[in-house]
Amino acid sequence: MIDRAFRMLAVPYGGPIPKRLAPQGADLDGEWFSERTELRVGPHTAVPVLFHHDNDPTGRVRGRLGWASNWIRSPRGWLADVELDDTPSTRLVRRLSDRVELFGSTSAERGAPVRREPTGEILYWPVAELSLSPSPQNVMAIHLPIYRGTR
Repeated sequence: MIDRAFRMLAVPYGGPIPKRLAPQGADLDGEWFSERTELRVGPHTAVPVLFHHDNDPTGRVRGRLGWASNWIRSPRGWLADVELDDTPSTRLVRRLSDRVELFGSTSAERGAPVRREPTGEILYWPVAELSLSPSPQNVMAIHLPIYRGTR
């Protein structure tokens, strides 16, 4: 079961799918984040954490599960600290994590300018939310067990 507080590689550089112009691979859309990607988040920016971009096909998990903050750049990509609330939806998602791996996935703000190279490299990404999802576009966005929250 995932902890209520953990660090996540929320925006990994590259992806699992080899692509000629993507030195570290791409995601299912043929796109990737790189060291050149600028996120519109700061270390003190908090964005909502959702389940599957708030589109649970069962309809049982809706709304904000918690917050992702403390965004920092690392050699592997952008890290964020995730703190989940203690709600029925969050408890359900945490139980689900016993059975399936949950990965991270970010969405850009609606209507905000996203910049991509024609190759698929994402240069500017204004983060609106971080989702925990069993079916992300990039399975390299993972929660990291090295960080254990106490709340």
